[in-house]
Amino acid sequence: MSEIGVPTLLKMLLAYFIIRPDMLLHEGLFRKNASIELLEELENECRCKNYEFIGQLKDPHVVCSKLYLNAGLVKKMFYHSKYPLFSYDCYERIVKEKQPEGLEFLETIVSQLPTLNHRIFQFLVEFLKYKVAAKEQHNKMNCYSLAVVFAPCLFRPK
Repeated sequence: MSEIGVPTLLKMLLAYFIIRPDMLLHEGLFRKNASIELLEELENECRCKNYEFIGQLKDPHVVCSKLYLNAGLVKKMFYHSKYPLFSYDCYERIVKEKQPEGLEFLETIVSQLPTLNHRIFQFLVEFLKYKVAAKEQHNKMNCYSLAVVFAPCLFRPK
C-alpha cells in the first residue's frame, strides 16, 4: 500500500501510462483485451510481488502488448478482488434506483465509501478522466466508454 492508500501495484500499472503518454493514444485502451496467456503470466508474477516483471514484458507477436496487458491487469485487479470497490449494498441501491437523478445520487454513494475505497476510486477516476478520456480523439475512449468498461469491475452483485 502506498502512502496515499492506493495499492502499489495499481500505482505502478498506471504509472506506465504517465511515463509513456504516447501509450494513451492507442485506440481501445482499456477496452481491447490482451493475450490471456500473457495476462495470466503477468498476474502470477504480481502475486509473487515480482513487479520488475511489469517493465520487462515483450511480446513480438502483439503490437503494444504491454499497454494492453497493463490495462487488462488494472481491470482484472478490480474485477477479481475478493470484495468490489463499491459494496454489494451500493450495487443493490443503484439497481433499485433504476435511473438515478443527476450526480447527487452518485455523489452520495461515493461519499459513503470507506476511506480507502474512496481514495482508490478517486485515484482511478482522476487517471481515467484526466489522462485517458482527455485523449479520446486518439484512443476513442470517452468517459462513457470508460464507465461501460469499468462499471462491471467496480460494482457487482453478491
